[in-house]
Amino acid sequence: MIAYMPMSRKFIINLCLCLLILGLFLARNWTRHGEILPVAKRAQVERKFRLLAAPDRPQLKSVAAATASGAASVAPDISARSAIALDVESKKILWQKNADVPNYPASTTKIVTALVARELYDLDDVITVTAEDLQYGQNLAWSVGDQIRVDELLRSLLILSANEAGMMLADHAPRGYHAFVARMNAKAKELGLSQSSFDNPQGFDADDQRMSAHDLAIASLELLRDDFLREIVATAYTTISSETGKSFSLTNTNKLLTDRHLDYQVLGIKTGTTALANEALVSLLAKDGHQIIVVVLSAQMRYNDTIQIADYVFGNYVWQPAVIE
Repeated sequence: MIAYMPMSRKFIINLCLCLLILGLFLARNWTRHGEILPVAKRAQVERKFRLLAAPDRPQLKSVAAATASGAASVAPDISARSAIALDVESKKILWQKNADVPNYPASTTKIVTALVARELYDLDDVITVTAEDLQYGQNLAWSVGDQIRVDELLRSLLILSANEAGMMLADHAPRGYHAFVARMNAKAKELGLSQSSFDNPQGFDADDQRMSAHDLAIASLELLRDDFLREIVATAYTTISSETGKSFSLTNTNKLLTDRHLDYQVLGIKTGTTALANEALVSLLAKDGHQIIVVVLSAQMRYNDTIQIADYVFGNYVWQPAVIE
């Protein structure tokens, strides 16, 4: 016969304390992913978004594929020498290829040209065309003596990619052309564009005219902070007028802006083409309330490359509410 041995008071107290500590630990934790978050902090979950990559979280891949029609299942096979896809909100790099290698940027340079012009001019400032402004060619039939507001010059710069607009903005800036270009290089340093340098505001090929895909994505994020510039780069067609009675119709050089077969929105940003740069394209793309920037440099098929990258990103990432710890 086994005698009954009552538990000591000390043992019971210690057991209760252990159970209490365990209970507190479990009660203060809760999560949507099996992590643990305090119940009291559930109210602190903001309606922001955090990217979750399917390769890192395989269980999410089927969710992403189910919400992206025609989504790419393999990494893009693109013609571009360098490329990047960047989430606008989180600044997270979603996909890249030689993203920090400097390339000839061609007219994507005009993103930085526009940023500097916005710092130096008011939109209603008027510039009078000089012969020097037209010495490197022109896209529109301006004549010496024509007067054009800065807002109209910025439209022709970013929509039609008018080289004379870049020249006018630089030539008539305080302290002139070379000071404007110096300001572009200073802007690059300010934004942390470590693989960028500028010789001219138009994007003509030159030894000191270089940008990386990553630098262009960061410069584009800065452009998007300016409501006026953001509206311009998303414009497919518009008409501009001079103060001296001339008017011109502009068609955006970015063909994706009018492509109705894509299952996401195209909201800009800038094309570029030169002999040494080949094809360049910076795009702002949106789907289900989320925006990404895609940059391709030194490409042979910039539109196809951009579509491949966008399909891959939207097909392999999902955005979920971020939890604030």
